[in-house]
Amino acid sequence: MSHHSLLSFCRALLVSSAAIVPSCITLVALPACADEVTRTANESAIDSRLARERNAAHAGDATAQYAMGRRYESGDEVAKDDFYAAGWFRKAAAQGHAGAQWRYGTLLGAGNGVIQDKAGGADWLRKAADQGLAEAQAELGSYYYVGWGVDEDEAQSFALSLAAAKQGLASAQEDVGSFYETGRGVEQDFAKALDWYGRAAEQGDSRAQHRLASMIFAGNGVEADASRAEQWYRRAATQGHVEAQLALARMYVQGLGVERDVRQAHAWVRRVADREERSSSDWPAMVEAHVALAYLAARGPDDLRDDAQVVTSIGRVVEFAGEGEGFGTLPDDLLAIVRARADRGEVDAMTTLSALYGYGHGVTQDVAQALRWTRKAAAEGDPSAQFLLARKYASGNGVTEDAANAREWLEKAAKKDAVACYTLATELMSSDRVPGDARRGFRILRKMARWGEFLAYSALARAYQQGIGTKPNQAQALRWLHKAVTEGDVYAKCALAKALHAGEGTARDDVAAYRMFVDAGKAVGCEQASADFAAKISPADVDSALSDPDDPRGKASSKRRAH
Repeated sequence: MSHHSLLSFCRALLVSSAAIVPSCITLVALPACADEVTRTANESAIDSRLARERNAAHAGDATAQYAMGRRYESGDEVAKDDFYAAGWFRKAAAQGHAGAQWRYGTLLGAGNGVIQDKAGGADWLRKAADQGLAEAQAELGSYYYVGWGVDEDEAQSFALSLAAAKQGLASAQEDVGSFYETGRGVEQDFAKALDWYGRAAEQGDSRAQHRLASMIFAGNGVEADASRAEQWYRRAATQGHVEAQLALARMYVQGLGVERDVRQAHAWVRRVADREERSSSDWPAMVEAHVALAYLAARGPDDLRDDAQVVTSIGRVVEFAGEGEGFGTLPDDLLAIVRARADRGEVDAMTTLSALYGYGHGVTQDVAQALRWTRKAAAEGDPSAQFLLARKYASGNGVTEDAANAREWLEKAAKKDAVACYTLATELMSSDRVPGDARRGFRILRKMARWGEFLAYSALARAYQQGIGTKPNQAQALRWLHKAVTEGDVYAKCALAKALHAGEGTARDDVAAYRMFVDAGKAVGCEQASADFAAKISPADVDSALSDPDDPRGKASSKRRAH
C-alpha cells in the first residue's frame, strides 16, 4: 500500500468509525494507522536524505562524498561495499578532506576495497594526521610500530599515538599505556601506563580494561588487588575479550578475588572454546580453553563430566596448539579415557590417538602407534583416516613407500570425501600422466562439478585451458572460472583477473580486472600480479572501477566500454 493510499485509508476509517461507534473505540484504532504512517514517513525521509546526500556527492561535495563512503563502509541504508566506500573516500581525499584521507589510507594500506598499497596508505594517513585527525594519527602510529609501508620507528609510533590519545581517542590511549608498560618507544613507567589504561578503560575499551586488570592483578605500579582486577576483567570479558574471559576462568578455578566456582570457570572457557576461530591469533586462547575443558570434563563435578568432550578437546588441542602450548604431558587419566573409547571402536578417539602419537603431543612420539590407530580408523571407513593413510604410503611417512597402497586408500577415501576425490583427480591429471588417467581425472572433476562440489571448478578451468584430459576450450575455461569465483575461490579470482587484463578468451576489461584483483589480491601467489597491474592501470579506470553504481559518470564509462 502506498504512502498516499494508506493516509486515505486511515482518514476514511476515522470518518466512518466516528459515525457508527463510540469515540473510545475510534481512539483504539488510531495507533496502528498512526504508527504505519509514521514509519512510512520516516522511510521517505531517510530515502530523501540519502538521495540528497548522494546528489551532493556526485556534484563534488567532499563532505557528502565522505558521508557516502562511510555509508558503504558500514552498510548504513545502502548495501555494504568496500569498493564503493573506497571510491567515495578517494574522491573526497583528493579534495583534502581529512576524514576521507584517513579512511582511504586505511583501506589502501589494508587492501580492502582497493588493491593494497602500504606505502600509499601511509601517505594518505600522513596527510590526515598532519591536519590533526586523531584516528589518522593513531593508525599511522601503528604503521610505524610494525614498519607497515614506512620504516619501523617505535619513537615516532609513540609520538603519534600520544598526540591522538591527548585528543581523547580511547584506542590511542590504550596504545600509549602499552608503550609505557613495555618501555618500547619511551622510558618504562608503570604509573603512566596505569593512568592511560584507566582513561581508555573508562571509555569502554576492552583491551585497556584487560591490560589494566592484568597490571592490578600482578601489582605492577600499584598494590596487587585480585578483587579489583576481577571487576575490570569482567568488564572486558562481557565485551568478548577472550584473554579476559580466560583470566576470569583461572580466578574462579583458584578462588582468587572471587569465591572458587568451577562451574563459573567452565562457563567462561566454554565461551572461548565455542568461538569461531577467525585467524591463527585466536588459536592460543582456544587451545587454553580446550585444555581446561578436557580437565573439567574428566575431573570436574558430575554435571560437567563428559568423556566425549575429553576426546573432542584433546583433538582440538593437538590440531591447533603451537610449540609449548597445550599439554606438556597428557595426564594418564585423560589418555585412558581416549584409549578406552578408541578400544570401543569410536573413530574420533582413534584419530585423536593417531594425532597424539604422530605429533608426540603430551605423549612420547610413536610413529608405529600413530600408524596403528590411523589404520584402525581407516578400516572403520573414516575417509579422513583413509586419506591420511594414502598420504603416508605416498610419502613413506612411517611406512614403506608404496604407490599401489597409496592409490588404493585414496580411491576408498574419494568415495566419501570431496578433498580426497579432488586429490585423486588432480593426481590422475598430473605432469607424469598417461592419456587414460588424464581422461579419467577430467571425468571425475566434471562429475564433481555437476554435483556442485566447487573444489572442482578451478581445476576444470585449468583442464580446459591446457587441454588436460579434454580438448582445449577457452570459453569453457572462462565459464568454470566464473563459477569458481561465485563460490569465493580467490585463486580463480586471480586467474580471471589476469584473463580480463590480458584479454585471453574474453574482451579486455581493466575495470572488471581491477575489482577481481582486489578480491584476490591477498591470495598466495597473486600479490605480485596484483601490484604489477595496479602500477599499469590508469587513474580513470581505477575511478571507474570504484564508482558508485548510481554515479552517472561511472555508468557512462561502463557504456563506452560496452561499445
